[in-house]
Amino acid sequence: MERTYSYDGLSLEYARARKGTPRLAAFVVSHAGLTENYLDKPLTIVELGVGSGQQTEFIEKQLKAKGIHQYQIFAYDKSSDQLNLLEDRIKKGEISNKVIPVQYDFDGKSLPLESESADLTYMAWVLHHLAHQQAVLNDVARITRKGARFFMYQVTIEDLENHQLDEFFPMKYEYDKQRYPTRPELIRMFNDAGFTYEEPCIIKKDNIRLIDRSLLENVENTSIDSVLRIIRDNDPAAFAEGVNELKREVERAERAGKYRNYRTVERKIFWGIKE
Repeated sequence: MERTYSYDGLSLEYARARKGTPRLAAFVVSHAGLTENYLDKPLTIVELGVGSGQQTEFIEKQLKAKGIHQYQIFAYDKSSDQLNLLEDRIKKGEISNKVIPVQYDFDGKSLPLESESADLTYMAWVLHHLAHQQAVLNDVARITRKGARFFMYQVTIEDLENHQLDEFFPMKYEYDKQRYPTRPELIRMFNDAGFTYEEPCIIKKDNIRLIDRSLLENVENTSIDSVLRIIRDNDPAAFAEGVNELKREVERAERAGKYRNYRTVERKIFWGIKE
């Protein structure tokens, strides 16, 4: 099973299906330890797996609201398509030119940054794509200055039990177990890297999503959940069967005029302070 892959060729669909999370940005900036002493100090911020800047735009808004204007965000991603979208957004002014896109596969490789140079580091929905999870956290700790924070928007495998997509793709959970750590494993990863693990923050969805044609489209193109692409690539017959079953469910809902809610798991912000 291939744990990680690029979003090249799927970048537009991914950008449409995966929106940023304002409450994530609000929590990150408010808990980053950036006191008034940092208002006039140039900050180095690192975002891993930036995509097309889904989270970055809200991070910038929170920084501005806090009165922080002197910063650079080094935005790493291995997908050239995603970074092209990010660069377009910067040109349009949706994201500032303080964001520096960098194409780089950091999975198991040291980031091209000096030790203890980052004042804030974060990543959203990245860990389960990594083949070298502990090595990445270790390097994040290396580049993060003492007392600075690292935030990870993620779930652990406990959160994925009885996921609604399991109804259509029964093998999903078995694939997920190979990608997501347990809660105790994640805590140990933070501690082993050199972060003091803090109590996570739970983020709930603002909007209710329905099991409808839009969801079906996102499942078919695998943009709603990366495990679907893994199922498709490793077991195309099972993927096709699951899509067909979901299609029948949507068609039943269309005839009845009554759609089921698509229940998604609670997201969590895991974070730690560099010791």
